[in-house]
Amino acid sequence: MISKASRYTDTTLLDAGSGITYWSSWVRIKELIDASTSFNYKEHVVTSVEVGCLDIIAQYYYNNERLWWIIAAFNNLIDPVQDMYVGQKLKIPSSQYIMLFTART
Repeated sequence: MISKASRYTDTTLLDAGSGITYWSSWVRIKELIDASTSFNYKEHVVTSVEVGCLDIIAQYYYNNERLWWIIAAFNNLIDPVQDMYVGQKLKIPSSQYIMLFTART
């Protein structure tokens, strides 16, 4: 469950039944997680300023804060505010992967 204080609260959710909801952006989440073991990625260590702020990390790596959900999905973070901590190592998929992934229908 996403905290009401989370910056991601207004993200559209999809109902998967049985009370389970997913962010609309995560429709292909299994594909992203599977790719995390076979695709090139950088490793990012979370700082105290970045805890709960995947948009800051996305802006740094992709020059686009709206791609935060890809980092969340790639690292299986359901609620970035609750699931992130200082010193955590995140996998950051390459820009090339992002272009390939988002270009697919």
